Amino acid sequence: MGNNQSREVEEFKRNYIKHGETDDPKYGHVTFYHSRYNPQEIVMVKDKWTNSLSESQEIAGFIENRKDITDTNLAENKYYLKSEDKQWCSTFHKHTNAFEFHDNNLEKQIRDRNNFNAGNYDTFSTYTEPELWYIANSVVNVDTKLARDGGSYHGDIQPGNILFNPENKVKIIDNGMVHAEKPSYSRMLYDRRVKVPLSPLLCEQMQTTKVHPEYDPSKEDSWGLGMTMLCAGTNTSLDDYYDWKTPELKRHMVSDSLDQLNGPYSKQLHGFVTSCLEESQDVRPSMEDHARYLAPYAREAENSQLDFKRRNVAPVPVPVPQPVIRGPDFTDIVGGGDFFDRDVLPTNNFDFGGIIDSNANGNFFDNVQEVVLDNQGNFFM
Repeated sequence: MGNNQSREVEEFKRNYIKHGETDDPKYGHVTFYHSRYNPQEIVMVKDKWTNSLSESQEIAGFIENRKDITDTNLAENKYYLKSEDKQWCSTFHKHTNAFEFHDNNLEKQIRDRNNFNAGNYDTFSTYTEPELWYIANSVVNVDTKLARDGGSYHGDIQPGNILFNPENKVKIIDNGMVHAEKPSYSRMLYDRRVKVPLSPLLCEQMQTTKVHPEYDPSKEDSWGLGMTMLCAGTNTSLDDYYDWKTPELKRHMVSDSLDQLNGPYSKQLHGFVTSCLEESQDVRPSMEDHARYLAPYAREAENSQLDFKRRNVAPVPVPVPQPVIRGPDFTDIVGGGDFFDRDVLPTNNFDFGGIIDSNANGNFFDNVQEVVLDNQGNFFM
């Protein structure tokens, strides 16, 4: 180990005390340490060993590319160390990452809410709409940044991986770094203790033990986001929606829970979750689609203030025949069908926006082109 890394090891030992260790299906074998000076500050340490020099170089390249990515909702990578253990038959390469960690997560919060709600039907509590939009926006921001700056998506969006710091702000550990870029599908294929909210497409491929599945990583994380929001909006867990032995999605349970969202939450939120859970990968929006949809409302979402039920909003009445608005990529933004039925959500032929805010002087919340209405509700540009 080089002198710089030796100093980092000594610095880590001066700053942190071993807190405990566990074999967690989400993270594998990990060790926890807490700060000597602030016992509430916890880091999760994960080691990755290999006796293959080429694999070690790939791991190092991947980590070096991602360890300095920062985002408000991305858990900090505190330390990254490389070391070698030379034995008579082989040299083992060790990669150690120390991540910011918080013992509070969305899965735990939902479980606590259910324990509190037991028997208290008059005070039954679920997450508010602003809280759900805050979670969704946080996940989308982290995931798209990892893909854009780090070359791959998170790969395991689920309630247990959405951490909360003491200020109840979302923190997400980079799943790719924890598992040295090993796909969540592969981890689940070889270790059924691992529970990942797979889309129907990946469930079908796992049922045939397909080693190299075919799927769109961005749209797979979109499915994970939908399952996460469904759980949070209905106080349910992934166990309610999957037969893990097969594995197979319990479609009727997903459908019933989506119905539960329709009413307590806005049409926009219900439609957003529904779009995430489109069974057809071709129809399901990507994480980049979600980012574009949320962009006009980013500040409200980040501050847990986005609530379409409280906004003075109305769907844009689309006349027949409909005007075609060309986006910057020359795709049709407004296509056939009734606008209101589209839940203000993207499909392959439909982009974001479609909400008129009377407090915004009639501006069309859309990054493509401004469209306003006259007093009679007619389009003009």
